Amino acid sequence: MCSIIKKTLSLGFGILIFSVSMAAKDSIPQYFGNHQDDLESIAVSKNIVATGSWDKKIQLFKSDSTHTYIQELSGHNAAVSALRFTSDGKMLVSGGKDYKIIIWNTENPDNVEKVKELSMVHNAGINSIATGSLKGVIYSAGDDGRIVISYYVKGTSRFIDNKIPINEIAVSPNNQLIYCADESVNLKQYNMLGGLLREFKGHTDEINAVACSNDNLMVVTGSSDKTAIIWNVSNGKPKKVLSGHGWKITSVAFSPDNKYVITGGTDGMVKIWDANSGEEVESFFDEKIRIRQLDISSDLTNIYAAVQLNTEVQQVSYKAIVWNTGMNIKPAVTALPNTSTNGNTIRNGNTQNKETNNATSKTTSEPSKPSPSKNGTTNGSKEVFSRGDEVKISIEDE
Repeated sequence: MCSIIKKTLSLGFGILIFSVSMAAKDSIPQYFGNHQDDLESIAVSKNIVATGSWDKKIQLFKSDSTHTYIQELSGHNAAVSALRFTSDGKMLVSGGKDYKIIIWNTENPDNVEKVKELSMVHNAGINSIATGSLKGVIYSAGDDGRIVISYYVKGTSRFIDNKIPINEIAVSPNNQLIYCADESVNLKQYNMLGGLLREFKGHTDEINAVACSNDNLMVVTGSSDKTAIIWNVSNGKPKKVLSGHGWKITSVAFSPDNKYVITGGTDGMVKIWDANSGEEVESFFDEKIRIRQLDISSDLTNIYAAVQLNTEVQQVSYKAIVWNTGMNIKPAVTALPNTSTNGNTIRNGNTQNKETNNATSKTTSEPSKPSPSKNGTTNGSKEVFSRGDEVKISIEDE
């Protein structure tokens, strides 16, 4: 007998109702795949699970309970360090330590083919890929400190210079903001023209991961300080600080209904948190691995992880991991929201940006695979939000 929880989320005139069923979970992970080196990236669509490895390969599997092997993709000359499906699931985008982006057509899961290759997009390894909801646009970031916006259909691109290596980026659901987790302790918020709007200050060590909620109201960050922070985007205050990991948090995600936050770390732990209360809902642990990147199924039934092996504990082969959460989120009613966040007002599907006066990864590296040294500083007009009950705001002009 499973319990049913119904959650109604009101977004202006739009209503999104999720039905969450809780069933018995299986805390024993399943392993799948057969790479020849540590995994670095993973992405999940409705039909496919894609894994990327230091063996320069991408492996594809069915995203059903069998996780049947589909095919292997070649094209990168170094580690496949970033993977992301487009929002419609028809394209897979991969980024590598070879500074290259490859776009793959996944409409036919049994015959995935290369669509386009973008060489030398960056001047160093790529750590993060984001796709947003705009067709023909790819966002990437890496060790060169650049956020590159590639209009791959038009064959053009532009970049935002963050100045220091970037671990992960996330694009807001309204495609107006880019959140940047880099080798500093502050989360940076850019507009699409490259203006540094804000810095969220609260972590005490570098930020490795960032994700946006689907309602555009929250952002979560994961840090080497062993905590994750859920930020209230509208006022810049930390909503909750999540403590419980024993080592660096390297990957974070929101559930589709925005009710839960999922975190994974180099301590081999994956945790599910209540985004409102900050309480830990569930935890999974495997001593043999270090989490590099997480992704979840659209209904939160499964949590997938790309992992590195813990060299102190022997394991036969390099595989991805999936945990069954015992949860099942099913959207019952959907409607387009009419909401205002961060000064970006959405009316009838059109976005108006009130920030008109502003200027025009994912991964933290382990000792075995060092990152480039930190360098440079971040300049620009910005607001700095600090962790705590009160918000401290300082304005710095160039």
